[in-house]
Amino acid sequence: MVRWMVLLMLLANTAWAQVDARWLFEVARRTQGHPYLWGGNGHGGFDCSGLVVYVYRHLGVRLPRTSREQYQAVRRVQELQPGDLLFFSDSRTQVDHVGIYLYPDPKTRQPLMLHASGKWGRVVVEPLERYRRVFVGAGRVL
Repeated sequence: MVRWMVLLMLLANTAWAQVDARWLFEVARRTQGHPYLWGGNGHGGFDCSGLVVYVYRHLGVRLPRTSREQYQAVRRVQELQPGDLLFFSDSRTQVDHVGIYLYPDPKTRQPLMLHASGKWGRVVVEPLERYRRVFVGAGRVL
């Protein structure tokens, strides 16, 4: 875990504007498979918003803890860029899930996201298309 945090800090030492799909690919590679843990922030596992807070903290950015608060804290965007936050709502009344946009899949060109999935019980990379029906919108932190 310490090596992972040191690597994140070294990689994140660049300005946010320079963070690109390669950096996010490395983040996704290193976090995939970590267990889902409700309320988790990296010590034993992650929940969706805890993963977002963890990643952005290593970029020097403080974010609110819950997906609902994160949704309120970002600027809405239509065109996705690596690192944008993706928000979802099963009830369609309030945000209850968040993921991080990575990049388009090289084969299918479908947008991919990193998120801590309660359904799968771990951190995964999945196509955004699987969650289209509950997608609320995207936001940019900076």
